[in-house]
Amino acid sequence: MFAVQGEIARAIIAAAGLEIRDEVRERIRSRRPAEIGAYDAYLAAGASMRRNTHDGIREARRLAERALALDPDYGPALTTLAHTFPAAKGVMAFAQWRAGRPEEALRLWEEAARTSPDQVPVLLSLAARYESLGRHDEARAAVAQIRRVNPDLRVDQIGAACPTSFDAEELVLVRESLRRAGPP
Repeated sequence: MFAVQGEIARAIIAAAGLEIRDEVRERIRSRRPAEIGAYDAYLAAGASMRRNTHDGIREARRLAERALALDPDYGPALTTLAHTFPAAKGVMAFAQWRAGRPEEALRLWEEAARTSPDQVPVLLSLAARYESLGRHDEARAAVAQIRRVNPDLRVDQIGAACPTSFDAEELVLVRESLRRAGPP
């Protein structure tokens, strides 16, 4: 788990155009939280994120901020905090889509995809919605991005790859739209 978080943190740092010295990078990678409460808050934040609701994401952000208040240099908590922002956009996008505002939903998913181009659930949602609106070229571009992030992902694996991202109805829409857009 910590290896994945490290990869995410490196991607965020690179996307932000930041540079971290080697000695600082090693210190971040190897250190444990100074406060056990920071670790507890970090774990609770992860559980809240997995609820994949607006309230869950808000709670995850609060808990990650609490972990960082206890230990400002705790990298995994910082990574969790960074993940709350695209996740919140995705939840808001679903709400807009269900409210019959597809263009606003697409705008939110597009923002989330620009901010976190390696978030497969966001890219899956974006590709499925493009395809369902007949925007085939944009759907195929989103599928190509998914392939870059996870080259081995197959349509029939989507529920397992993103277990909390889609309810049953959404999962059917995503799978069918992606089949039309072209992945195996």
